[in-house]
Amino acid sequence: MKADTEQKPIIVEKIGNYSKVFDPRIIEEGNQRIWSSESVYLAEKGIAEGYKLVENPYNSFVKGYNVRKGNLPFKYTEDELNVIRKASQDKTFFGDNFVHLKFEDIGWCKIKLRDYQVNLLNRYSKYRWNILLFPRQSGKTTTTIIEICHFLCFNIDKDVVVIAQSDKVVTEILNKIKECFSRIPFFMQPGVISFTKDKIVLDNGCRLSIGVASESVVQGFSLDLVYIDEFAYIRSSLITKFWNNIVPSISNNPKSRIIITSTPNGRNLFYKLWTDAIMGANKFKPFRIYVEDVPRKQSLEDFKAEMISLFGIEGWLQGFECSFDVGLKSIFDTKMQGVLRNIQKENEEFWPQRTVVSGTKMDSEDDSAILGGRLDWVSKDKIHYNTALDYFAFSLDISEGLGQDFSVIKINKIDWDIVRKKVVFKTVGVFHGNKRSVEELARELLDIIKNYKFNL
Repeated sequence: MKADTEQKPIIVEKIGNYSKVFDPRIIEEGNQRIWSSESVYLAEKGIAEGYKLVENPYNSFVKGYNVRKGNLPFKYTEDELNVIRKASQDKTFFGDNFVHLKFEDIGWCKIKLRDYQVNLLNRYSKYRWNILLFPRQSGKTTTTIIEICHFLCFNIDKDVVVIAQSDKVVTEILNKIKECFSRIPFFMQPGVISFTKDKIVLDNGCRLSIGVASESVVQGFSLDLVYIDEFAYIRSSLITKFWNNIVPSISNNPKSRIIITSTPNGRNLFYKLWTDAIMGANKFKPFRIYVEDVPRKQSLEDFKAEMISLFGIEGWLQGFECSFDVGLKSIFDTKMQGVLRNIQKENEEFWPQRTVVSGTKMDSEDDSAILGGRLDWVSKDKIHYNTALDYFAFSLDISEGLGQDFSVIKINKIDWDIVRKKVVFKTVGVFHGNKRSVEELARELLDIIKNYKFNL
């Protein structure tokens, strides 16, 4: 059979100075279907009563969630438009009125944001780089889920990536986001194009993807908002490469944002990012919640006793008091380390004076010199000292020399404060390195004493 190549649809036919446009619509009275909240209510009522619908406003391809069909024609009332405007500008209003969570005793219900959750949502808007140190059962994941749902609802053409240390954890977070999103009022929801096991695609152009932390997890993504959950628990074997791939992607987009949340897990990269943030040494803005800030039905003492009976004292210190010391090799147990750190903080006024140091690298080929580290001396314009005549105290903080935590030797001048009538210690030198074993560090300490002729 010969194909008919002459019959082609004419889309536009020019007649004089006008164009006659092909109109694919079937324009009949009563055929136009524009949904409203009242229409959605009638559809829900009809389904409950066993009626078939001419059209379903929900995405029928999404199982287990009632979410709005993508690109659904919808007519908003003036009140609805006002509510959308307010919710888009006020995350507290959005969270208190439109977010539902499931509780074991009462089921699904609206939440009331705690003060620190309100503060945290405001910080998410104010700062690009956020790092959070929260105790367990404090609502840190819930607050971030509210932030993500708000971001997806009230933006256009944005990408969100959620990352965790395991497929189980990141899937659980995605399911909570889906549950939160599906209970937002129908008129406020963007339409859903895709709602799969590893992503959400909306008709406002926003997308959410999930991934397990790896070196290549963010490759191919445009990063507008990145959430990394329990950062401290990402495997140490891949954390550095993973982080080195994340940072450029965030830095290159001046409007992108990143949220890192975790409880401690020893002194790893999360510990470094957190302590650097506290000291203002990186871009992150730190935010911490203490266990006593979290409202509970039982007293803190009863809650603590219950948790210790379940997890032990170290589980309590790490998970609820956010101690970075649990699991570290030390002559003191974790509880005693906490006691000593509290005493240290209480006596902060007696700490050695902190002054600006001018560094000199000890880089000699002589084996007797200091290798694998750096020795910094305070300028004598700041503190006058004479190694041969003054008295000094040395303090050591020893690491394993595996290229991770640093070993530190502090050289403190012992002085007498005439005004306060107290002995004071003034730091005049610091050695730090992470490539030397304990035995090598001991030899280096001896070399320092010999080379600089300390009066001991």
